[in-house]
Amino acid sequence: MHEIDQRCVRDWVDISKQWAPGAVATNCPACREKVIFQLSAWDGIPQQKSLAAISPCPGCNQRALFWVVRPGPSNDSSKKGCACLLMFPAPHRPRAPMQGADTMPEELQEAYHEALQTFNAGVWPGAATLCRRTLEGAVADLLPSEDTAGDLASRLERVAKSKTDDLAKPLMALANAVRQGGNLGAHFTKGRRVTPEAAEALLNLTEYLLEYVYALPAMIEALQKKLAEGAAKETK
Repeated sequence: MHEIDQRCVRDWVDISKQWAPGAVATNCPACREKVIFQLSAWDGIPQQKSLAAISPCPGCNQRALFWVVRPGPSNDSSKKGCACLLMFPAPHRPRAPMQGADTMPEELQEAYHEALQTFNAGVWPGAATLCRRTLEGAVADLLPSEDTAGDLASRLERVAKSKTDDLAKPLMALANAVRQGGNLGAHFTKGRRVTPEAAEALLNLTEYLLEYVYALPAMIEALQKKLAEGAAKETK
């Protein structure tokens, strides 16, 4: 059970002389859309001083359970609310940006955030395509400005060749997986579609690549700086 912020309740109604939510605005656990669950068929559970109701998502029709713990008396408007409002399954929460996103060049940050926002909006083909665009931005940043020949795959190979052997292999594996997934989103292929799971995997891979190229070196540099400052203080 997941606790819901009572500020998500659109209105409170009188159910058997107790306050209960009449409508709750939150993200559907199934389709991830921001919707309003309409709640009317509440069942009282006297021994637990609570109310329970099941409501379908107006978008995908998947049902969710809502549980009100110790509702306030409806004859007192100052006590409109409850001790706790719970939901099962838990509502979908937007994915937060990766740690270290601010270490990337500004244009690459914009491309990554567009991919993340599209993913959070539930547009799976668009998210896959924008992951590819983010990868293209990373490759353009890593290669010399005059090195623009070839498609994304060939440019990725040149990036990998500039790394040590032990790091080139995982770099190519991550980059090629994102590239192939981006092609799925960019082109129509009968019988194939980008699922939420595939889009999430592609975004994971994109973030792993960005963390390896940008965030990790910045974190190591910051750690080395702190260690150097600590050593300097000890010698004084």
